[in-house]
Amino acid sequence: MIPAEMILFMNIGNKGATCMIHSFQQGSPEDIGIPTERFEALEDQLKKSGVETFTLCRRGIVGYQYENHRGIIDQKHKINSVTKSVLSSLVGIALEQGRLRSLDEPVSEILANAANAPSELTVRHLLTMTSGLSRKQWEAYIEEELPLSAIWSGVPSGEPGEKMIYNNADSQLLSAVIEARTNMSLQAFADQYLFQPLGITDYSWESDHNGITFGGYGLYLSAADLMRYGAVLMNRGRRNDTEVIPESWLETAFHSHTITDKPGQSYGFHWWINEGGNGKQPRLVYAAGRGGKFLILEPVSGVTAVITSVLPQRKSLHPFQWFLRYIVPEIK
Repeated sequence: MIPAEMILFMNIGNKGATCMIHSFQQGSPEDIGIPTERFEALEDQLKKSGVETFTLCRRGIVGYQYENHRGIIDQKHKINSVTKSVLSSLVGIALEQGRLRSLDEPVSEILANAANAPSELTVRHLLTMTSGLSRKQWEAYIEEELPLSAIWSGVPSGEPGEKMIYNNADSQLLSAVIEARTNMSLQAFADQYLFQPLGITDYSWESDHNGITFGGYGLYLSAADLMRYGAVLMNRGRRNDTEVIPESWLETAFHSHTITDKPGQSYGFHWWINEGGNGKQPRLVYAAGRGGKFLILEPVSGVTAVITSVLPQRKSLHPFQWFLRYIVPEIK
């Protein structure tokens, strides 16, 4: 009999492949309320694509796992912009600890090198991608290896709070804010207050030319560890009896704060939201990374999906679309 803390992931795509992960139970598609034939149709798509892993969990039971080769689920993947949603949780932890006074605290009062920042720019604007910074300003910062204070050089896209512009600059400033208020890099803060409590030890996180941990990308996690993170999110921020991420933060972060230019999609605190509401789709909260990386949450049913892929940009959304086509109709 397998001990409860060492239950194996089920695998349909590659029979016999296993992954040991704490606090999950082995199951079948039917155990999570989804007919096996739905996964057979899904798997046809996965095998034709560059999807590396596709794992589906519901309330602690892993009902489906696909790997394009055995053991890849335990290997680190660059999760690209899924990093942003991990950053969101770290902001919530810092706020709960009192490191941040308020989301409405001006960035210019937190960062010593933000004298050029608009006085009205707040942490909340950074979380909702409404800072007014443009993508060109970010590109100049990275490509020309500018000091952080120069990120406000160039032409902005608007005033703070005016509109959402999806932009790595906002995430990088959040990383700098965490560093300024904790006297720790974002990576070190994450290690102590998020990764260690979740039992995540095999990861890496890149930094920019100024030594600031990238907030918008650059995190490498295995699909198994990303599912660990997703499970804690679905358990209201708790692992077993310990609160890791404040429940009140998740309620706020998963709320729609900003409209986007994508139909049916809004933005929370560094989380995308598929609004549903048409009677055909539930409301989904998800993190999306270039190349087909996803962490998808359906809070009502408890369904969590983790997808890692290496896809060209034009096909990045295909795994999410397959989730909507093959899995969502069966979620009840």
